[in-house]
Amino acid sequence: MSSTSTRPLSPRPTRRSSSRSRHSTRTSTSSSNRSPSPPRQVFHRSLIPHSSPTSGLFPRYYGAKTSRMHRRSDMQRASFGAHGASVELDERRAQLLKDLQLLYSCQPSVEIFERWWRPDAAFEDPVSSCKGLNEIAAQFFAMPLIFKKSVTISHRVISSTHNPNLLIYQQVQEYTVKLLGMKRTVKSIILVELDDEDKIITLEDQWNGEEPPHAWGLGMLRRLNSKTISLLVSIPKDLRHQR
Repeated sequence: MSSTSTRPLSPRPTRRSSSRSRHSTRTSTSSSNRSPSPPRQVFHRSLIPHSSPTSGLFPRYYGAKTSRMHRRSDMQRASFGAHGASVELDERRAQLLKDLQLLYSCQPSVEIFERWWRPDAAFEDPVSSCKGLNEIAAQFFAMPLIFKKSVTISHRVISSTHNPNLLIYQQVQEYTVKLLGMKRTVKSIILVELDDEDKIITLEDQWNGEEPPHAWGLGMLRRLNSKTISLLVSIPKDLRHQR
């Protein structure tokens, strides 16, 4: 009796598995032939607005409401953060700048005040808030009594416009105190608002590009300081009629 060997029957591949394998083969083939995609570069719009040197410095004259923080940051970017060339001035604006530098250099004169300042002008800095020519003149005529000398180390005109009528410049001033001989350097942004006749309406001296303080009663103290100096310091009689 002869023995017959039985071969195991291999399972027939189903149609579904066959089609799946063909699909995976095509996918792998097409993936291998496809070139890798280049990296994409996405640009997002900056959230920080681009500002011109004058925008935000005197927003009340533009009819806009700008927060104090934005005004301060705009000012610092437009002044201490920049190293551009100084704006050229016409002859009259150049004379105004020269006369203002004389005031800050302890060289006040009746002619400078009569030439440029309105009787109702205002002056602001971190230690004083002056209203009227009498108080302003007293501030500058007090400087030679306090300082042995005052020297302009450098200056740069940031902006000079006629609409609005503004002069804005950066100044580095070195003061030497009398008797003690101590020196102090002050970096300022000086903002000058002018009327149609180029008379000064407001001069705001911002040390380190920061607004004069107003909070916590500091505004009242600055007013008190201005009034006190105007009582203690004598000014030329030609300016007293401006009281």
